[in-house]
Amino acid sequence: MSLTINSRDEWMSLFDRREEICNECNSDWIEQTCNKCGEGVCMNDKCCEKFPHYFNTNFIICRECATEIEKKLHVLEEDEKEMYRNKDLRLLKIKIKRRMEMRIKQLEE
Repeated sequence: MSLTINSRDEWMSLFDRREEICNECNSDWIEQTCNKCGEGVCMNDKCCEKFPHYFNTNFIICRECATEIEKKLHVLEEDEKEMYRNKDLRLLKIKIKRRMEMRIKQLEE
């Protein structure tokens, strides 16, 4: 059984339409791509985050990538804020390095 040109063209047009649908809402047409993962998204606020970018362009992040990024962020407490304000980050790095060296020594023994 061979495909006729008409049925093949109809099938290809359905396939092409499916590829052009937003990956987040699965209903609207793709207008932009995510700058992190490359998936196509429509420009609805529920599907993507838009940020101003250089050369008067927008930086687009899909909702899935935005939630991944949000999971990695945490709120700074007052102690941490003071540490960053007072440039005590070097002391913290030294303290962490010493602890890591002590743990390595314990594991080696």
